Amino acid sequence: MTGRIVGVGTALPGNAMAQQTLYARHLVPYFGGNSRAEKIFANPAIATRHTVLADPGAFYAESPGAGARNAVFAREAPGLARRAAERALGGQPPDSLDALITVTCTGYMTPGLDILLAQALGMRPDLRRFGLGGMGCYAAFPGLNLARSALSAGARRALVVCAELCTLHFQPDANTDNIVSTSLFADGASAIALSGEDGPGWSIVDTRTATLYDTGEHMTWHLTDTGFRMSLSSYVPLILREAIGDWLAAWLAEHGLTIADVAHWGIHPGGPRILDHLQEALGLSEAQMTPSREVLRTCGNMSSATIFFILNRLAASPGERALLLAFGPGLTLEGALLEWREP
Repeated sequence: MTGRIVGVGTALPGNAMAQQTLYARHLVPYFGGNSRAEKIFANPAIATRHTVLADPGAFYAESPGAGARNAVFAREAPGLARRAAERALGGQPPDSLDALITVTCTGYMTPGLDILLAQALGMRPDLRRFGLGGMGCYAAFPGLNLARSALSAGARRALVVCAELCTLHFQPDANTDNIVSTSLFADGASAIALSGEDGPGWSIVDTRTATLYDTGEHMTWHLTDTGFRMSLSSYVPLILREAIGDWLAAWLAEHGLTIADVAHWGIHPGGPRILDHLQEALGLSEAQMTPSREVLRTCGNMSSATIFFILNRLAASPGERALLLAFGPGLTLEGALLEWREP
């Protein structure tokens, strides 16, 4: 095993909006011509989402270009990332960190989030930094793998911070796929602190990746003159349902385990249908799905940041296992097998 999770931190922007209020107050001018729009935003699976935009309608009405959207990211993302990082550190001195990994797919700047965060928190000048960009909803897992590699190479402590401002990239197209995407994505930041030393908490047993190379067109994220344009096919839940069972069964078998041996599940809520299909495919109980469904209901899909929000809701007893799963462009499936240990 490489890595023990010693802290989890989450942060949300102050602008919380009820889903139906967001639609009625800010989005009707763009989506009102689609008869399905109101029903999509009335789905009870998502009640509230958060945004850095105090008045989304006014921002979108200006038809902001990519530069204007990215300027908001540069202004808002570092502070949100800092709040999540400080909560994950839980009072541990930032200069005790040997490695920092930052993750985002919703904005770019140089110096990047890694440097700005390290400077703001007073991390050491010899800190090893990595910035992952453009990977999408599963990117917390490559971040976790980088942190584990740093620990394997002798680092004592590492921090992974994900910050995503998805609402900046609203697109006014009234096609149903775009409306569904708009109804899902939200803003948030999260972080985990890891230690290479033994102790209580979630130990990382293994991680695993699978990429379905022939399905890449079903989830894309393109930079345009008006920001990032998301394409999310309605076939994604079906593709994941067909792929997930055999992949997990083979992976768990390497550890002498089956799906039934995993008590706790954190599944990235790419949308309500993804959760429904994967619950059915894996035979999971409602209780096992509750952390994922609650994060989706109260926060929406915050891209890479979402999985650590779910991890923060998992409570376990010694010896119990958990599986974290996320999905994104590729289509890529990422997983982390955890075990709760006491000293």
